[in-house]
Amino acid sequence: MFLTYGPRTWNRIEFYVKAGLVPRVPSLYQLKHVSESQYCASALPERINHYIKHPLDIFPTPEKILALRRTNQAVAAGSAAMTLDGARADYPKAVEAGGLPFDKMLKTAFVFAPIRLTGHLIFNPWFLVPGTGLDVPTRYMVAHLAHGPHPFPLWDLQILHADEGGLDRLERELEIRSKGMDLKSRIYRALAQRDGYYDYLRELIPRVRNFDYPSVPCGFNPKYENLVLFLNCALTIKNPA
Repeated sequence: MFLTYGPRTWNRIEFYVKAGLVPRVPSLYQLKHVSESQYCASALPERINHYIKHPLDIFPTPEKILALRRTNQAVAAGSAAMTLDGARADYPKAVEAGGLPFDKMLKTAFVFAPIRLTGHLIFNPWFLVPGTGLDVPTRYMVAHLAHGPHPFPLWDLQILHADEGGLDRLERELEIRSKGMDLKSRIYRALAQRDGYYDYLRELIPRVRNFDYPSVPCGFNPKYENLVLFLNCALTIKNPA
C-alpha cells in the first residue's frame, strides 16, 4: 500500500518525542513497516474496493443502519464513561441533526455511500489519499473529525495535538458546526449521522491535551488507535543493516 510521509509527519512525531512519550523518532523504514497492516479508513480507494466486494452496502441496508445505531451506542457509552472519571463541561445544546425536515433529508441522503463519499471529498480532498493521517494538513484533519463520525477518535486528536493550536481550532469548529444553521454546518451534522458526537469530542479534547488517554475499547487494535503506542511499536522493528 502506498502511504505518504512529509515534513508534517516528522514534526508531529517530534512533538511526542519532546513530550517524553516516545524515546526517539522512528526511521522511515520502521514507520513504513509498522504502517503496512494499518487499515487506512480515510482513504477513498479502500472504500471503493469494499463496495465492489459488497455492493449492497452502498444502500441503507438494515445491517448498515444497525451498525450505525451500534456506533451511536458506543459513543454514548464513551461519553458516559468520561463523565465518571473527569469533570464534564457544560456545553451549549447542539442543534440536533435530525430535528428539522431538511436536516432529516440530508441525514437520510448521506446514508447512501456515493452521496456520503462525495460529501467527504468536498470538505476533505485528502480523503483520496491512503495514509495514516500523519501527513494530512491541520485544516483537513479538523474537517475530517467534525464531519466524519469516529467511534474512537483518539488517533486523529493526537495528530491535532501535535499541531500548534490544532485542538483549539477543532474546538472552534465544533462550536460553529454544532449550532450553525448555515448549509455547511447542516451538512457536517448530517455526515456525522448522530447527535451527541460533538459533545463526545469536546469531552475527549481536554484529556488529550493532558496526555490522559482513555483505554482503547474492546474490538479495536490499540496499536492503530493510539499514536503513541504506534510510534513505540515502530521503534521495536529492527532497521535493515
